[in-house]
Amino acid sequence: MTAEAKEIRVLDTNILIRDPTGFLDAFRGADIVVPISSIEEIDDLKRSASDHRSFSAREVSRRIENLRSAGSLSEGVRLPEGGTFRVYVREKEGYTQEILHRILKGEKRDNEIIADAFTLHRLSKKKVVLVSGDLNVRIKANALGLRAENYTHDEEGPGLHGGLKEITVSDPGILTMLSENGRAFRPDELGIEEDLYPNQCLRFASDEEKRKTVLALYVRDRDSDRFLIKKVPKPKIDKRFRPRNDEQALAYALGTHPDIKITSLVGKAGTGKTLMALKVAWDLLRSEDGNIEKIVVFRPANELGNQIGSLPGTADEKFEPWKRPVLSGFEIIHREEGRETSSRGHKIISGYINAGTIEILPINFIQGDTFHNCVIVVDEAQNYNNFETKMIVTRAGEGSKMILTGDLTQVHGRHLDSRSSGLTKLIRVFQDHPIAGHLELVKGERSELATLAASLL
Repeated sequence: MTAEAKEIRVLDTNILIRDPTGFLDAFRGADIVVPISSIEEIDDLKRSASDHRSFSAREVSRRIENLRSAGSLSEGVRLPEGGTFRVYVREKEGYTQEILHRILKGEKRDNEIIADAFTLHRLSKKKVVLVSGDLNVRIKANALGLRAENYTHDEEGPGLHGGLKEITVSDPGILTMLSENGRAFRPDELGIEEDLYPNQCLRFASDEEKRKTVLALYVRDRDSDRFLIKKVPKPKIDKRFRPRNDEQALAYALGTHPDIKITSLVGKAGTGKTLMALKVAWDLLRSEDGNIEKIVVFRPANELGNQIGSLPGTADEKFEPWKRPVLSGFEIIHREEGRETSSRGHKIISGYINAGTIEILPINFIQGDTFHNCVIVVDEAQNYNNFETKMIVTRAGEGSKMILTGDLTQVHGRHLDSRSSGLTKLIRVFQDHPIAGHLELVKGERSELATLAASLL
């Protein structure tokens, strides 16, 4: 017989949206309580068809509905791993309500959730903990004498690595051997004893000549099926569009490597992560050796600041403003390759779009589709939770490659932060897999102003 739970966990709405498939497993053995006001908020989010959070809201509703069929949600449904789940409706009268009415002003749902947790705290003999991803909710709860914690269940696992490992060698001959010999090397041949991640980016430098460096990838060798260290060409700055620094060169190498199916590129604004993703896609599309038939770029249709309201026209016309950064990126690549003038380059890119060879789509419509023999670029990927990220990545079909770009310092999702972003989890759980590569770009290349603003603001 399952022992009675010793604590009650009251879950804020943002926890349900953040981890719609895992919130029931996060507190095994505890009584899980979801306030009725959270159910109302889930219902509101579920109806928001244009918001990608609606997918998570529907999943939460399905999970709770499955529990409803097993018992009474008001009395509590027993969970397989111990504890119960219930939807809590607070009594509207009583001593605690008078106190809360004076302290927590207005009808804000955050305050309703705090009030529910506070009431349970006063009425129950069990330890009550309010779990919320909202900093202010935790502060107000703590001020009332409540225990409040952030949600960490979806953050469990190994820490993140930046993707680039600096290796200083005392023997300059190692750099010469890497530079002049076309073959790949075992790590021990180059004096590396520590473990490396599959597809890890490496920069070798001499401790005598600091300026002399060699770039390399730790990639699978098809002939031996072992991971070996292989040199990556350093960028050459000329009139054609090429990587501007070592990080961009490594990002390009990851994206174009035939055995790497998914690449994550993160970095602050202006580091060139999206531009390098588009460059990879552009070159693979035009390569005579590959099987890439199409480029699909997904972007969120989110607005910065006050919303401008409904736009006229078809769905494609409404999405036009969000296409512009991608179109500009392709035009920069095309123009700097010296092929055409800017206006002519715009016509060339438009021709690819009109032919359906390049598609720029809102992320909202990705569910249920499959993309074969495509390069799939997901821009602003930091703004999706684990459930949404899983939905996106599982759209990749045979012969496709996926590149996700994002800035983990600019997470805009209401229920997310840099630790709970689905992009963060993807980097963490994929880092030991041979078909995945990851790199953090640090050096800003957009302009001196953009680089300074990304660092200081």
